[in-house]
Amino acid sequence: MMERLQRKFARYIFRRVYGYYPFLYPSLFVIGMVGMETLEVRRAVHTVVHYLRLLRGGVDNPAALSGVGLWAPARGGRPRRAACARPPALAPVVEVTTIRGQNAPTVRAIRHINNFLERCQDADIHHTTLPSLIRLCKVVLSS
Repeated sequence: MMERLQRKFARYIFRRVYGYYPFLYPSLFVIGMVGMETLEVRRAVHTVVHYLRLLRGGVDNPAALSGVGLWAPARGGRPRRAACARPPALAPVVEVTTIRGQNAPTVRAIRHINNFLERCQDADIHHTTLPSLIRLCKVVLSS
């Protein structure tokens, strides 16, 4: 219902800006033309930002933090490769067998963060400021 309401509002804004109602245009096109993001992208960005704040120590949530397992280099150290400065994923995705488990917040957040890091290889989630990381995350996850 919320997505339908957003689509109708985007079409209303489109009519106010461009002077005609877009009957035959796809909803994603209309939403992009008025400068909005879909609710799916907004949910993904907010989940990623919450878990990045959690990993940085800005949010205190021990239950969520206990569900995140991070990749660490081997005991002898990681072999030095010039092509890849960091592992391709931040954390291993937990294997779950139910749909409810796949939609759990921690599993979904790890999946979104790994997707973000795979698609944007030059992103540094530990040293980049949070507002610029949010902008980059919106661009990467919306495409």
